[in-house]
Amino acid sequence: MTQIASVRSRFHDERSPSGEQAGNPFRLVSRLSGPAMPSEIEAAWGGSKVPTEIVEMWLVCRDARLFEDIDYGQWGLAILDPETSAARSAHERAVRPSEFRSDDIVVGEFLGDQELLERRSV
Repeated sequence: MTQIASVRSRFHDERSPSGEQAGNPFRLVSRLSGPAMPSEIEAAWGGSKVPTEIVEMWLVCRDARLFEDIDYGQWGLAILDPETSAARSAHERAVRPSEFRSDDIVVGEFLGDQELLERRSV
């Protein structure tokens, strides 16, 4: 089992559907979808090189909303599906060419602000 699949499996076992945990004043909930198909990733990225760890993540979980604030939706992280990731990456490269390289990939966005989660080559 890959590390991502192992974490996903453990995460599903430990999360609370109501978002409440004893001693935690924050009401947070997470949702993970099922896996993306390899053909879906290929169709979205059209032969572009996508790092192995991102492909592995999508093969376990197409998209996710992690630790989303139940009450206001102003906190958390949205992991994008392959198609949305490809479109968002292309958009960011077009509107902010000095900030995004051709091999940067937007894989998520933080809820409630303008920050992106991206994978940048070293």
